[in-house]
Amino acid sequence: MIVNDQRMCALNSLNVMKCSGERHMGLMGDGMTSQLHSFTAVTSLDQFSSLSLKGQFMTSGLKSDGSLWMWGFGRTSSDYIGDASVQEVTLSPQQVLITTGSTFTKVSKGYKHTCAIRSDQKLYCWGYNTNGNIGDNTTTNRALPVAVDAATNYIDVSAGSWFTCGITTAGVLKCWGINSNNSLGDNTTTQRNSPVVVNSGTTYKSLAQTAYYTMCAITSADELKCWGYNNYGQVGVGGTSNTSTPTVVDSGVQYKFVTVSIDHTCGVTMADELKCWGRNSSYQLGDGTTTDRQLPAVFNSGTNFTAVGLSGSGLTCGITSSGALQCAGSRAAGLAATTAQDGIGQSASVSLVDVGTTYTNLFSGYNTLCARTNLGLTKCVGDNVYGPFLGLTSVLFTTGMQFGTGAATNTLTPIGALP
Repeated sequence: MIVNDQRMCALNSLNVMKCSGERHMGLMGDGMTSQLHSFTAVTSLDQFSSLSLKGQFMTSGLKSDGSLWMWGFGRTSSDYIGDASVQEVTLSPQQVLITTGSTFTKVSKGYKHTCAIRSDQKLYCWGYNTNGNIGDNTTTNRALPVAVDAATNYIDVSAGSWFTCGITTAGVLKCWGINSNNSLGDNTTTQRNSPVVVNSGTTYKSLAQTAYYTMCAITSADELKCWGYNNYGQVGVGGTSNTSTPTVVDSGVQYKFVTVSIDHTCGVTMADELKCWGRNSSYQLGDGTTTDRQLPAVFNSGTNFTAVGLSGSGLTCGITSSGALQCAGSRAAGLAATTAQDGIGQSASVSLVDVGTTYTNLFSGYNTLCARTNLGLTKCVGDNVYGPFLGLTSVLFTTGMQFGTGAATNTLTPIGALP
């Protein structure tokens, strides 16, 4: 499941993707910009084994052969697609290459920058860099992928809003970028333009994909730790003060997956229980209330879950052990929350969505959600106002470059990036 503040996608057991949420900028990749009011097949996304939808106007996808592709809206001097020949909106996926034949194991799309781990475990980033979030010890925007911490190998990376965290092959947690909200977890508010070690002495194995200034990670002992921005209690340690260092959440409980949206967080425990915390104004925590939770609360108690995805507009969806899709909270921002359209209307109870379809994974985005079915189909719902995010067919903007290919063309379908 992939999460973003306004989009979400899921992969079913047959590798079919379905999405919901924002469709503006064509982020769904299907050549259209209209909103999707029900889970709708987006065949252009079926080719991707994973998606990163956390950028506001862009999407990144990995194919099963390890090739990395990007598409959407790229603004000049900010969130580049990684290909010098591509400008403004790209109408089709563009491949990102560090060298000819480059393959990748992980990609993470931040608000206006992207990071990816190549198959040789080397980390590369590109895009907007005013806050040092690229990690190359500069604040220079990068239209092409640049090596980060070149002597170190990485197993995981998560790009947030103007900051980035990564885990090395030795299990060392490192973060860099903006730090005014304690996003780096180094017990300071000092901006870091290159990676710094965080929580020295503890080894980590995975990071949350985050949409804002809060970060969570799972240690090698399956312990969950979170830190950073905490205005609604989304760090999960009690209170609403920012947390400056990685702090244990839900002590004594082991976690296998965690994801962070703008103002709420959810994780799946080793016992397959889904827990959420943070803002709950739209019932998004799935506990039948609108009470904000500063500590983890069980989502739809009594149900086992295998995956979870969040939208910053107040939507939480989980895949049950039987492959059913259950959601709680509001529709993505700007979309009518009508149960008749998509079953995700705002209500106090958790609802089944797209009944009869079996799901295997979710991919969340800025205001869009996509899901992969067990038939290998991609289904999406949400906003696609400007066309390119879902890989649709018309160019609506001519003002930027964000694709890591070194150019400035927006694209409605995935393209690749090379230095």
